[in-house]
Order: sequence, then structure tokens, then C-alpha cells
Amino acid sequence: MKKSSIILVCILLSAQCFSQITNKSSFLLLKNWSAVLKKAKAENKYIFLDAYATWCGPCKEMDNNIYTDKEVDSNLNRKFVNVKVQFDQTTNDSEYIKQWRADAIYLQNKYKIDAFPSFLFFNSNGELVGQEFGYKNKKEFLNLCNIAADSTLNFIGLRNNFIEGKASLDEKMVLAISSKKLHRYSFASQVAELSISEINQKDPREFLNIDFWDFFRDFAHMFKDEDKFIRYVYTHQAEADSIAKNEGFSKRLIDYLITKNFLNPVLYSDEKIINQDPDWENLEITIRNAWDLSYAKENILSAKIKYYRLKEKWDEVVKYSIEQQDKKGISTVGLNSAYINNLVYGVIFMHSNDPYALKKGIHYMEELLKHDPNGIELLDTYANILYKAGYKEMALINEKKAISILKESNMAIENKNNKISEFKKILDKMEKDQPTWE
Repeated sequence: MKKSSIILVCILLSAQCFSQITNKSSFLLLKNWSAVLKKAKAENKYIFLDAYATWCGPCKEMDNNIYTDKEVDSNLNRKFVNVKVQFDQTTNDSEYIKQWRADAIYLQNKYKIDAFPSFLFFNSNGELVGQEFGYKNKKEFLNLCNIAADSTLNFIGLRNNFIEGKASLDEKMVLAISSKKLHRYSFASQVAELSISEINQKDPREFLNIDFWDFFRDFAHMFKDEDKFIRYVYTHQAEADSIAKNEGFSKRLIDYLITKNFLNPVLYSDEKIINQDPDWENLEITIRNAWDLSYAKENILSAKIKYYRLKEKWDEVVKYSIEQQDKKGISTVGLNSAYINNLVYGVIFMHSNDPYALKKGIHYMEELLKHDPNGIELLDTYANILYKAGYKEMALINEKKAISILKESNMAIENKNNKISEFKKILDKMEKDQPTWE
């Protein structure tokens, strides 16, 4: 082989090795974590570590859509020492990847990296100042970088302000969220408790906004029934929903608190379902006294369905599911249609032989089909429940209709063929008077 050819091969191999890491100028090929820390210290820069895996789709999207952006590239180069670290192992790993394996294991264990891509930010002293995961668009990613590189906004800055007693309520809530993301759970709870105490001293309407939701989502379990914010939401539900621009928020909040504070402590012991049926009547009275009769009855009914499903007492599940559905009424808005279809097929059809329950299932499906007469899944469920109830001829007509509509649908060919095969097997069983529910 000619010398020039050898040189060319070496260049290509080097390029291949580098492209396994990244083809972005922001990221450096430093041999290990110690080298990264040393460089950051010497240049007084923050560190950005992109934790990725070769099988990770969102990781590749970050490479292709975000790191190629000039503004992102400039921001990373100006503020950070940037490094990409592969956290899985493959037979195609380059020598560079292999030499990082020990550090990758160390970093994964220390910072509890369990999702990819994960973004870790450190200050020049190697202290973790921020951690996030999942694909981020350009605006979201730049915001992460800007916060991490701001000594007043990142975790270390907020923590120091908190310790010195200088943190505002907004800063405390952000610090609590950041602490939880960094797996500092005890500290996060401490900060959250102080934040909730301050929230209870203010006008609850101040917190019915999107900026508050992140805090509430992470620490809802720490709110108490008697908290000022909670009582306001309960007594001003329409107003709270309107201010929050989140219809049904108030009800979901109260349902959550009832489940957490009243139902789960009774239904579970050491995170396992109790053996003996609870005193449902007494439990309903307790909830009614804390909230009201409507919330008590609705939550007890949901709890019964969940409890008996876990116990696999299907007669009870069917009975209470029908009771619940009749109280709600038939609605096809949003996911309601899919929910009712699943109720009829997964609960009534699969687990009941009771004529009353089967007729209820038929009624529910007929109501859904009024709104969507060509719904393929609806027709299949309708045919099955008809068949189990003894209406074979009507069942055959509807199963054949489902197959006919399916054949003309725009469903992906592989999925369509699989579904047609499934429906034909059901049809064959119906024609042979065989059970379709076993």
C-alpha cells in the first residue's frame, strides 16, 4: 500500500473515532474525567457533560438539531468545557470510548444517571450545579446553560443564598425543585417545607399560575388538607380553575389529597394491599367530614374499583365500574370514548357472565357508535360483547363490518394485516360457537 494511502486511512479512522463521540466543535476529546476537571479549573470555566447512549434516539436528535446550531455552539464554547460521555458499551467502541468506561461507571453511580440524554453541569471546582434529562429544544437548552453558568441562579448559588437566609420564596421553590433533580431529597424536602409555610401566609391566588406548577407537581405530597392554599382551591373551585387556566385542576387536586391522606393509609400496609376488606362505610364518613359527601362517595367508588381489581375480585370490579360509569354518563369528548371501550372490553366482556352487566356493555357501545359508527375498535368490542350476550348474528355482522372498514383504512400495512388477522380469528371462533374471551 502506498504511503499516501496509509495516511488517508489513518485520517479516515481518526475521523470515524471522533464521529462516534460527536461531530460538533463544542465537545473536546479529553482522555478522562480528571482531565476535564483540570482544564475547567485552569480556564475558570463551567463544565457541561452530555451523557448519552448509542441506542438513544433523543441523544441523536440533540446531536443533529441542537449542537449544530451556531448560537448553541458559541454559548457552549464561551462558558463551558464540554465533553460527551457514552454510558453504554458496544463491540464497536473506539479506544477513546473504552478509556472513559471506568469514569462513566463512576459518574453514573455518583450522580444517579438513569435516563438519556442527561445533561450535567459543574462549576470549575467540580461541584454539580445542575442536572436535567431528555430532549430539549434550542430555547430550553440555552436556558439550562444560562442558569447553570449563573452563580446566582444555579444550584450552588441558590443553596448558598438559602443558607445565608437571603433566598426569596420564588428562589426557595426553584431550589427545592433543583435539589430534587440532583437527588438531594432530604434537603429538597427541607426547603419545600419552608416554602409551603411561606405560601400559607400569602394570598393563594398568587400561586395559581404556571410558574407554581413545577413546584406543586414535585411536592404535592407535602401539602396538608388544612393548608391555606388547599382550602382556597376547595372553596373557590371555579375561580381557581379559571385563574389557573386549567379546567378540572381543583377537583384533581382534592382527589389526590383524599387518596394520599385517607385512602392509601387504609388500603395499603408496607406498600402492599391489605388482606381484609376495609370498612368502606366508616371510611366514607371520615372523608365526608373532612371534605364533603360528593367527594367522599366519588373517591370511595374509585378506591373500590382499584382495590378489587388488585384483589382480582372481578364481580366487584364489574359492579362498581358500571355504577361509576352510570354516574359519569356517556361522553365521547377527549379520551372518554377509549376509556369506555376499554371498560366494556377489558372488564365487562373479559370478566363477567352476568346478563345485566353484558346488556350494560352493549348499551355503552351503542352510545359510542352513534358518534363514531365506523370506529374499528368500537365495532370489534361491540361484536364481542354482543356475542357473549348471545346475539350471535348481530355479532357476526359487526365483526365483518370492522374487518371491511379496516381493509379500506389508511393504517400502516403491517399493522393493518396483523389487525385483520386478529379479527378474522375472532370471526372464525364466533362462527364455530367458540368463546372469544378465553
